[in-house]
Amino acid sequence: MNWETSNRARGLRPTIPAYLRARAITVGMYTEYALFDVTHQVYTNDRFWVDPDLRRLMTMTANVIGWSNDVFSYHKEREAGDPHNLVLLLGLEHSLDDEESCGLAIDMHNHEMQRFVELAGAVATKRSRDEPAVREFVDMLRAWIRANLDWAHASSRYGLHDSAPTRTVTERIEPIQPGFPTWSPRLPTGSGPSPRAYAA
Repeated sequence: MNWETSNRARGLRPTIPAYLRARAITVGMYTEYALFDVTHQVYTNDRFWVDPDLRRLMTMTANVIGWSNDVFSYHKEREAGDPHNLVLLLGLEHSLDDEESCGLAIDMHNHEMQRFVELAGAVATKRSRDEPAVREFVDMLRAWIRANLDWAHASSRYGLHDSAPTRTVTERIEPIQPGFPTWSPRLPTGSGPSPRAYAA
């Protein structure tokens, strides 16, 4: 993304609000959403794609995936000097240590995950009978969230089993079952701000 490249070239650290807006895009999920008609062989019209509830679910999915990726990769990105990571930004802005900043990022993730669970359940229950594509779309979002965690642990990209601090974090992620993923229990967040300040 040009914004990230420009920041790196100029040695700029993004603000957390600016980063959160960009992260929902840079995680790449909107490309996957756009392929839904093809991968699921369903017809969707313009009204489907501007539906407020579905747009909220898309944003929540991108946030959950992006923020968990940031937790998994923050040691690697810190060593590379890349400022585009939620854990690093929280730590720098609020003078938190690794455990506190990672815990706050996980709190934000869990809060957003709960919002997703509640809205996805309401949307699927209310509309799936009359709009079958809605149920399939919500199921696809759930599958992406689950697959992201499974892939992170199976892949060598993040070195989750090579780094003791990262392993400490990931060992606190309970195994998730198909359906609604969860990530708990939470790590302590010290004196950091409430995750609701960011995941509103």
